[in-house]
Amino acid sequence: MENLAENELILKILMNTTYSELSDSGSSSSLSSSSDDGFAPPSKRKKLTRIENYVQHVVHRYSDDEFKSHFRMSPLTAYKIIDLLKDSQHILCHKDGRDKISAEKAFLVALWYLSNQETFRAV
Repeated sequence: MENLAENELILKILMNTTYSELSDSGSSSSLSSSSDDGFAPPSKRKKLTRIENYVQHVVHRYSDDEFKSHFRMSPLTAYKIIDLLKDSQHILCHKDGRDKISAEKAFLVALWYLSNQETFRAV
């Protein structure tokens, strides 16, 4: 019975039903009643404020000491690794979904995350 309710919920989401219609449907499924599960239908997602081209405008202007204080690695070492990543197949190529991020950005995000005690949401 619960599987049927989940299937109905998935169908409603696929049919582009608004979030308010989902919550008013009376479904007792745990999927529809949880508001903190990180899911929001496409019509209800809000655009987060982000700095555009942060790596190009900010990180590239760091001095060697500033770079090392943020990433715990010298820029020379970091960019040697980035060059290796660019030539490898470790950064996946895809045609669908969001735009592909550069090897530089992927590595710097991972390095920053590993260098700090912040949660992933803070990134």
